[in-house]
Amino acid sequence: AYEQLLQRLAETDAAWQSYPQLAPTEHVAALNQTGAAVQKTGEPLLHSLFWQQVKQQPDAPAVITPESTLTYQVLAQQVKVLAQQLRPMVQPNQLVAVSIPKGWQQVVAVLGILTAGAAYVPIDPDLPQERRWQLMADTAAQTVVTTAATPDWPNGAIQILLNEQLQTPDDDVSLPQPVQSETDLAYVIYTSGSTSTPKGEMIDHRGAVNTIQEIN
Repeated sequence: AYEQLLQRLAETDAAWQSYPQLAPTEHVAALNQTGAAVQKTGEPLLHSLFWQQVKQQPDAPAVITPESTLTYQVLAQQVKVLAQQLRPMVQPNQLVAVSIPKGWQQVVAVLGILTAGAAYVPIDPDLPQERRWQLMADTAAQTVVTTAATPDWPNGAIQILLNEQLQTPDDDVSLPQPVQSETDLAYVIYTSGSTSTPKGEMIDHRGAVNTIQEIN
């Protein structure tokens, strides 16, 4: 389309008097009518890879810790409970903090946040309070998933507690429908960077899925 436009501009004066069409207009027309971006379909989201495994091998080990082994089905039950709790509070590209020591609860938190429709940012619970507050402010995170309620989070921050023990959810806990697109944010990870101030690296679903599929 770009080469054709250049050719018309070189050959005719009329081409200079009209607006060029370099791409199909269906997307723009739909956007103007609905007020929302038209999402591509068919590309998997980061957490959809997990839900595929739940269907394919529900009884296979998903998380193995020194204390216990969680199958995909058991893990899925915990994830759905958290996702249902978070769903009314979040939206795509909104960051929810995860501040949990290493263990199966970390996995539940991450998958629950993604399934609810948001993105996650890990915050080490052992960081000084000032640093944790800084990360919350930098990411505009208003909610933190943790395993212990403490008063040393910013005023107004919502703390969502995960039980130390596995929950037995009701049978009617349903799986929320995906609301993200592959270009929406999946997570933000902070690295040390070349300066003393850590840098937040934003990863969308497409990038995360591509990395996983290339590794596997």
